[in-house]
Amino acid sequence: MPTVDMDRIQAKLEEVLNIDEFWAKIESVKTLKLDFMTEDGKVIETDDILRARDLFADIVGDVVEALERVNTEVEAILTSEEKKQAVVKFIDECIKLPFYLELFDGTVIGILVDIVVGQYNKLKWKLSGAADGE
Repeated sequence: MPTVDMDRIQAKLEEVLNIDEFWAKIESVKTLKLDFMTEDGKVIETDDILRARDLFADIVGDVVEALERVNTEVEAILTSEEKKQAVVKFIDECIKLPFYLELFDGTVIGILVDIVVGQYNKLKWKLSGAADGE
């Protein structure tokens, strides 16, 4: 099995994504106020936190969809884990966090990718089942 040129995959992702829209979403996240705990330690949900959640889901979804197109275009045979690594790396390089959060952001992005891909696969499965009359 030939090795996959992940640098080529990363470069193609930039070509395939609607990059202006993608960066606009990244910039939108930066403007949100994401204080999610009160002084006494209670978790609060603000509109900005909910908006951030939706933006991150959109960002991850955009990159996952772009990777599927890239995978077909370059005729790469990526495993699920390689796809996840490519998406996580791409997003991680786009979103710069304070140094003390950089240790954890890859893990958090990976979890978000798993959630988005899981939901995408469920939807795809339901749609294919409905199309087959199941």
